Amino acid sequence: MADGSEPGRGLGPDEEENNYVCKLGRTWVGSSSLGVERAVRGLKIDGAFVAGLPGDEDDAAIARAIIVPGRVLGLQVAAEGIETRAQAESLKAAGCRISQGYLFSRPLAAAEFGAYCRPG
Repeated sequence: MADGSEPGRGLGPDEEENNYVCKLGRTWVGSSSLGVERAVRGLKIDGAFVAGLPGDEDDAAIARAIIVPGRVLGLQVAAEGIETRAQAESLKAAGCRISQGYLFSRPLAAAEFGAYCRPG
């Protein structure tokens, strides 16, 4: 695994700092109990699931399965890897309000980001 963890072997480095992370991806699933301590502030939909939207029914179901409980729990839900307007619209319709991806901008250096955010 890129983060040094293995499937079935805990949650990886963040676990040591009591920052429990719930990761959901095509190759690994980790989980933690929200009853221990509510350290989770948000959920992110991996770009691997966004890539198939809006046409792939499985990816759409997984996105909704992340969005709905996240909103019910009052968590921020973000989607990464958005490259098309159809993907953005599909996620917005499902209730995802935070989006990132090449549709909006390529990665920017700090100085470029400041200029990007300024009106005009």
